[in-house]
Amino acid sequence: MTPYAQVLGADLDRLPSPCQALHRAFGRFEGRITVKPAPFPALRFLARLMGLPAATRVAPLVLETAPSGQGACWTRVIGTQCTVSQQRAMPDGTLAEQLGPVTLAAKLVPDVEGLHLETAWVRFLGLRLPRLFWPGVQAREWAEGGLYRFEIDIRLPVLGTRLIAYSGWLDPLAS
Repeated sequence: MTPYAQVLGADLDRLPSPCQALHRAFGRFEGRITVKPAPFPALRFLARLMGLPAATRVAPLVLETAPSGQGACWTRVIGTQCTVSQQRAMPDGTLAEQLGPVTLAAKLVPDVEGLHLETAWVRFLGLRLPRLFWPGVQAREWAEGGLYRFEIDIRLPVLGTRLIAYSGWLDPLAS
């Protein structure tokens, strides 16, 4: 069972079909993505150190999800770039995703239109950060035209400056 399915339980059935298909089972999904980078070179460098993708405009996206230990491995291939993260369902009912030295846990908030993710806690190198140091994350997914759509915007704490933003679509119903 995927970590999303573990956390959502019966609420998974409330999501639009493309969202259900992506989160119900592991697989390979294809689509397109646009990545907007941080506005300053030092922040773009920081994002790259964390394993986040570089700027790209409407590039091919391949997402492969697979079981991994107690959770899942998400491998995103964006053009020629590869970003890998580990996800797991947490005992506190959140979904944790680890990307490099950062682990961000989110509360999944489903509705008939899709899913919103609300930051629940953040760890850096295993140490839990005070809320003041959490990145600002706006993340949502929904269905449109039979496709799974997503939009994520991550901003630095205190400053509010964009670290990365990306949006796009996947076709989880294609066979």
